Amino acid sequence: MVTMNDRDRPATRLVLDRTGPGHVVLNVEQPELLVVGTSRLPARTRGGWAPPSPRPLYPGQPALSVQATANVDNAAVVASVAVAGGIGAVYSTQMKMRGRKKRVKDLLARHADVGGDATTVVFDASCYAGKNRDVGVRELDREWIRFQLAQDLPYAYTDSPYLPAGDRPALLSVLTQTVKMKLPVVAVLALALDWLKKSRERQYLIDQVNRAGVPIAVVLEHEKDPLGIQAAVVGLVDVLAQVDVAVILLRSDVSAIGAVALGAAMGAVGTRSGQRHLFPRKPGRGGSRGEHISLFVPYAMSYRRLDTLAAAMAKAPDEQSWFTCDCPECAGRNLAYVDTHERAYSHSISALGVLAGHVLQDPTVAPTAWLSRCTHAQHVNLELESRLRSGWPVPDFLGAWQVALPAPNR
Repeated sequence: MVTMNDRDRPATRLVLDRTGPGHVVLNVEQPELLVVGTSRLPARTRGGWAPPSPRPLYPGQPALSVQATANVDNAAVVASVAVAGGIGAVYSTQMKMRGRKKRVKDLLARHADVGGDATTVVFDASCYAGKNRDVGVRELDREWIRFQLAQDLPYAYTDSPYLPAGDRPALLSVLTQTVKMKLPVVAVLALALDWLKKSRERQYLIDQVNRAGVPIAVVLEHEKDPLGIQAAVVGLVDVLAQVDVAVILLRSDVSAIGAVALGAAMGAVGTRSGQRHLFPRKPGRGGSRGEHISLFVPYAMSYRRLDTLAAAMAKAPDEQSWFTCDCPECAGRNLAYVDTHERAYSHSISALGVLAGHVLQDPTVAPTAWLSRCTHAQHVNLELESRLRSGWPVPDFLGAWQVALPAPNR
């Protein structure tokens, strides 16, 4: 059981109560009525709209990061918006690309030049991804660890392989090698979803992580949204409730904010669909499909393809308030102005930072705030689906989180 006391309102108390393996109940005494769907901005913190992590791995770690492909052009766009919003950056690199070290140094320099700060940058080696990804037991690259730390980054992240369901030797290999490094290193665990869904495998994962005592970064595999699966969300919440180390969620969707609300040190939301989850490897093709421009729609609290959004706007000409955004980048504009990847990045990063600010600004009520947002957004999407008649599916993650966090007195 994890109890969080509210210093400002002593009579209010939140309890995450583990009533059994994989079952976490949100117990709220005298809960506040949380207003959702408002266009007002959250209170601006010293670092921006998104607050710092409530359970940081290191001082000043952001609660929210954006994950993007490692190239200098991306760094310019990401840094300009993310740093101003108090958001960190995760850059997905490739271990086998030519001139990798020079590219990393150039990218860090570009990020610092544009944003003024590169200390919150993380590099994800992504060895677990793609058609030729590494799988199972193999030796981690200590030189890659030393190189990251030499760039004055507070923590290095391992170049871990993909961990298939039930491959306990592979899990132990990553954790054991990380422990032996005796350095500030995060063990990247790229997991088949059964590690979370199956209680026996999940408990083994929890036990071994606690035994190792090193921080972990979790990457989840699924064809679509892994945290749109109810059993996976229940499993993630159980892991966050039981582990004694910092947990970071990489390559995620909007659920990254929910993970932080429930105990993660940081969550990273991808700029493109290929950065928002780990695609399963399938014969005959690589690890991801062709990608379209997608952007975050605040009213619906979900990512939508640009063509899907345009069709929805055309079907609801009298409901354009559904498609406006009050984030610092948009300043009340209709989202029709977003017509490039760069504009989609800038708007989405900014709007997600605002959402994170609303949900995470008070850690003592963050679980309730996240649950309220999911409940409200599900109603909004059901209304949109009904009004538009087709082409607007309700995101699965909204219902999955409500199953994992049943509201009090429901």
